[in-house]
Parts: sequence; structure tokens; C-alpha cells
Amino acid sequence: MHRYLLVLVLVLLSLPLGPVQTLALDGADGEGEASVATAARTLTRTVDPVIVQGKELPGMSGRPLASLRAFALRDGRLEAIPYQIDEFDEKGRITCPEGKDPRKDEDEGHLDSNDEVVVMAADLGDKAPRRIFPRDARAASEVRVQDPTSGTQAWFYVFDFDSPPPPSPVEYVQYDPTEDKASSDLYLVDFNERRSILLDDMRIKGKDGKLGVNIIDRIKVRTWFKSRIFITFKFNEEDITSHVTAHKNGPIRSVRSADYFLKLLFIKVTPSAHVDYLFYRNAIVGPGELKVPFNPKLVLRGGSRAVTGLDFDEAVRGWQFYSARNPNPIVLDGINKTGDGLEKKDVNWFALFGEEGGTMTRVVYGPSILKAKQGYDLYYVDDLDQDGSPERTKGETMFGFTMDLLKLPRGAHQLWFYQYFASPFTMGDEVKFNDILDHALEPRALAVSVPRDGMATPSAAGSDPGENGEALPAHGGKAGEAADREG
Repeated sequence: MHRYLLVLVLVLLSLPLGPVQTLALDGADGEGEASVATAARTLTRTVDPVIVQGKELPGMSGRPLASLRAFALRDGRLEAIPYQIDEFDEKGRITCPEGKDPRKDEDEGHLDSNDEVVVMAADLGDKAPRRIFPRDARAASEVRVQDPTSGTQAWFYVFDFDSPPPPSPVEYVQYDPTEDKASSDLYLVDFNERRSILLDDMRIKGKDGKLGVNIIDRIKVRTWFKSRIFITFKFNEEDITSHVTAHKNGPIRSVRSADYFLKLLFIKVTPSAHVDYLFYRNAIVGPGELKVPFNPKLVLRGGSRAVTGLDFDEAVRGWQFYSARNPNPIVLDGINKTGDGLEKKDVNWFALFGEEGGTMTRVVYGPSILKAKQGYDLYYVDDLDQDGSPERTKGETMFGFTMDLLKLPRGAHQLWFYQYFASPFTMGDEVKFNDILDHALEPRALAVSVPRDGMATPSAAGSDPGENGEALPAHGGKAGEAADREG
């Protein structure tokens, strides 16, 4: 008897007094924390976001979003972990309830099939025994997350409560709509006040949290429309009309929705675009849609092209550049002006880094663009004397991608850009960032009955045994992207 009292006292003393929400481990057997987990976390990846669609969470569809919480078994305790649930409308667009043109879902705050539950791989934990599940939970889903390349895995849990406990207080990123600025503990980006397509500031934060110097001159978009009547129209980013239409803040990712279009002789012309910027702790992701309202081959001739990329500030002088198909780093010195000797075909990512940290850019074209045989063509200029106006500082250290406009068929096309940040940044970091997309973590959810009078048992995916063992309706998700809790 005294032995069990001693164990109970030790467990109570080990409970944190701070803001971390934990759940008591009913049934702990006194053999230490290692005995609590039924399987230990082996997953080593930390920078990936894990995204699970509502249809992949058995037994959770239709439940109020406000009653759901995410937990993980870490160091022997069930802890509330940062999470968010993003709703999507019937057209598959992420909803943003705030801003000039807010978008809302039709399900009145309940989980539906295309909504996304988002957590970070860094926050996942061990496999938890059902005997320690919260007794006041109405339903539970266990999500196993596996690395397809190594087979390593980790877990988290989604619980539905009558009276939900406080969520984790951790917030990885913040978007300020008034300043049009996003920041995390790894970066800060600040958009231009007059033209929301432009970046005024991009800074990498050090391990001490201090902001580094601004490394960006601006985002550049340069287009040449060569018409069949031998008139060439040139446009740049300052000719693009842009509007931030809606926004949303969340602990895992914040959202900034923006529309862009060109005008020619007061007529709205191609290309027009919509981008939902997703700000994660260590990444900015831009799912975008490019609309082409006519067949370019009917009005344009050869040489019509668009170049988009980042023109970096002189602060990156002395940094190193490397990319897909170009693994040997090049020092940015303004001398190798056009990247002589570099492979520029089939280059879908590039990175540059210095002592302060580094950043990596990747672009992914959607099926319709790839079907049109649009290649990933690297644009590289490192020339201190080049006039790349309009720009803030003379000279270009610009890297990006070139598109052949004749290859873009009429219609709507999907594309994504990814901007990753790390401090410090070393060669090899591109592997973990590319793995987010190329070897995406694979979540698989099981409905698990919550403990009542007896022991709970797991079900097959898509069904949830009720209190008396009867099968509840099956509800069925998608996989993810990125944030980092290194150190």
C-alpha cells in the first residue's frame, strides 16, 4: 500500500505548474515514464507540418471545431500541442474570416471532409495507451505519422470534449494585417504599403532572436509580351495591381490572401493571379492560381516570357549560392554575372546562405503547366553594374524562374512557391526541406473509443466502436508541409 502511495505522490509532484496543459496518467504502473508509452517516437524529422483532412479523422466529422483539441504523449505525459483547424469552402479555398473580402465556410463551425487539422512534426510524441486518455473526452482519433523513406513514426491525438481544456499557448507565427507584416522566431517579412506584391524587408533571425539585416531589394516580376503585330509590351511588378483581400491568424500558420492583375490600355489583361500566402514558423508557402483568359499563341509570338524572382540586397555579398543540378556553391561577388557554367534547365530550387543564416526557394508547377511542357528554367544574375530598375539599389543579385508565355494554354493553372528559412543554414539543409514535398510524411488515423468502465480498443480506420462496441458511422484526409523546433 505504501508503495502505491509513494508512486502517486511522485506522479503528482512531477505535474507541471506552468501553462502547459497536461492530462493525468491514470493507471501508471510505477515503472517510470518509459513504461507509459506503448511505442516510442522514432521519427527524427521536425521541420514538416502534418496536415490531416477532416475526412481522414474517423468519428470526428460534423463535430464542433471549438470542442476539438490536439494532444501528444511527450516525456510520459499527454500534453496539449499547438494545432489549428483551417476550414475550406466548397471550392476548396481556405477560409479567411477577416479582411475586406472575407471567405467563410458553409458548415457553421463544424469539421467537414475538406477541412484541415494542422500540427508540426516537431510536436509529435509516443503512442499513448488508451488508459490515460482524458475521461471527459467524448471521442478520440489516434494519428500515426510515418516517414515513408525510413519507416520511423510518431503520434498525436485529437479529442472531442464537452468542456474542452485550454489549448496550447504556443504560437509559431503572427501576421499583422495593419502593417502587412509576418514574423516568427526565424524570419520577418514586410510587404510594401502601396503595392502589396512588393517586399520591403526580409530578415533572418539568429538563435538569440535578434533580427539580422534586410537581405531583399524586392520581388521582381518582369514580362515581355511580343505581339504578332510586332509591338512589344513590357511590364514589371509596379504595373501589377494588387489587393490583400482577407487574412487569418493561427498558431501553426497564418494566411494572407491577395489578388493580382495587369491592365493594358485600361483593360484588365493576363496574367491575373490569386495567392494564399501561408506563413509557417520556418516557411512561407504560396499556393497560387494563374488565369490566362485567351490562347497566347493567337496574339503573341516567340520570345514572349515572364521572369519572376527575388532580387537580393547587397547584404548577401559574400554569401554562397547553390541549386538543383548545381551542387557546388558559388560565392556571390557580382563577378560571375550570368552564372556561366551553371545548369539552368530542370532547376526547381535554389538556396543561398551566409553566416547569418540562409533561405531556400522552390517552385512547383501544377499538372496543366507541366503538361504544356513548361520547364523549370533558372534565372541567374549577379551583376553589380546591371540596371534592373525599378529597384531600390542599383545592381542585381536576382535568382528566380523564367516562363515561356507561349506555352501557357488558356485556362486556370495551379502553382506553388516555397520559401524556407534556417539559422544557421548549412549545405544539406535543402534535403530536409525538399523531403517535405518529395517524401511527404504519411498520417493515418484510427478511431479509438475513449475509456469508460472498461478498456478501450482501437478500430480499423474509418470506424469507431461506441461505448458498447457498436460500430459508429465511418468518416474519413491529406498530408503535409513544415515548421521547425530545432534547438
